[in-house]
Amino acid sequence: MLEILTQQLKRCQIFFEIDLSNINLDIHSNKSGKAKSKLLQELTLKNNFFRKILKFIIPQKNRQIIRNRIKNFNKDVYKYIPLSNEEKNLYYKMYFSEDVLKLEELLGEKMNWNNI
Repeated sequence: MLEILTQQLKRCQIFFEIDLSNINLDIHSNKSGKAKSKLLQELTLKNNFFRKILKFIIPQKNRQIIRNRIKNFNKDVYKYIPLSNEEKNLYYKMYFSEDVLKLEELLGEKMNWNNI
């Protein structure tokens, strides 16, 4: 995966004619996750009596910081299961095949996006 990412980075570097050699590829922002506690998630996200009381006690800026810390504390890393080739083909045929055919017709070029 890292090899593919480095190749793509080199292609972007050549295309945009800029130096991207000092980019840190170990950063993982916006990772998906799931709540460890549904109750804690509901208390922080939904309007409820607890939040209404805290609005009068804690300033808005501090509420945002506290909410983010609680969300990060409550988040469990979610490991998704990659789709099988059969599932990929199924979703391709269900949702994308017609659009890809139209695009190929417009461009006059075969895309080969369904080769899994």
